[in-house]
Amino acid sequence: MGRVMVTSVESNPIGVPLRTPTSGLETELVSGFVEGFVSRCKQSSTSSVSVFVEPRLEHGYPDLLIVYYNPRRVTLWRENRDSLTKREFRILSYLLKHQRRKHTTASVSGDLGFSVSQVSTSLELLQNCGFLTETNEKWQCMNKTSFFALNRVVSIEAKICKPAKALEQAVKNTVFSSQSYSLFPSGSVFASTRSRFADWGVGIISGRAGKVVLEAVSKPVPVCTTSLRVNEWVARQDAEVMG
Repeated sequence: MGRVMVTSVESNPIGVPLRTPTSGLETELVSGFVEGFVSRCKQSSTSSVSVFVEPRLEHGYPDLLIVYYNPRRVTLWRENRDSLTKREFRILSYLLKHQRRKHTTASVSGDLGFSVSQVSTSLELLQNCGFLTETNEKWQCMNKTSFFALNRVVSIEAKICKPAKALEQAVKNTVFSSQSYSLFPSGSVFASTRSRFADWGVGIISGRAGKVVLEAVSKPVPVCTTSLRVNEWVARQDAEVMG
């Protein structure tokens, strides 16, 4: 049986930035879906799962972010990881994407536009967190599997109607998600709507029961500032639970 954690404004022990949901049909749809998802997940999954309700991310506020992760990769949590900021995540994302290059403090500064002093401070913090090594003033990432725990990230946008707006928001979420879905109330979905969503690789879920009407295109978790930030939320949550 897998462990499932739900982070919402009602339960947010580590202080994840969230938006307070607005009362209405969409919020009821999301709440019902989460309740059913947690029940199904506990019965069938051996994975560890974190569900975030309306988290604040660089690209906006997805209604739901469902994160499947490997708990063995978050056991080495260090308190100084709480100090990581958007700058560190951006630098780490850059280094992970360009692992074959040799990086100096000055080269990172020139490529990303931060001052040498800022980059130096961030690189040292990332090293202390166990993400980087330094040899002869050259910086290199540790193996990503030693600290990046996310196996799959599913984003969900809920809409009672307005499929065009739902699609627009869901497409934005593909930047940081393995799969991006829109959630609609139970009922038929027009073939033309399914076709438009399929063109963008976005899936459709119907109703609180979570019936998948259209499977979203699946891809590996993108390595970006957002996914690295979410990785830290999950790691800290897991550390809190395990005590």
